[in-house]
Amino acid sequence: MQDYRKTEIYKHFLSQSDIADFAFVEKMVEKCIPILREYSETFPKYTDHAGVHQTNILRIIGELLGEKLTEITTIEAAILILSTYLHDIGMVYTKQERNSLVNEDRFKTFLSEYSRANRIYIENNENLNSELA
Repeated sequence: MQDYRKTEIYKHFLSQSDIADFAFVEKMVEKCIPILREYSETFPKYTDHAGVHQTNILRIIGELLGEKLTEITTIEAAILILSTYLHDIGMVYTKQERNSLVNEDRFKTFLSEYSRANRIYIENNENLNSELA
């Protein structure tokens, strides 16, 4: 995992934040990382979303802001940092949530619209597998 703490936006946040803001952001990021590791259960072919992806986004945000980075406030920096970790939380499904998808009308519509997915689902004895992701 790349270290988000080495990004320019994080360094700026650190230089501006008080102990409460710092502790809050650190706590939230540390809570997100283990949750994001679970995304691969549902989307095994996706790139690493448990730290590397978020660090890359933070690095790019810093590059895009360039010299303007010093103008953003502590709360703006915190929002940018946290949004990089929270934007993919919706990709994480528990095993129970994944298994319940087969009962939803949207899943049935998906199968009816995508013959390849329907074939994979049937060939897998009507069980979800990574080929459907």
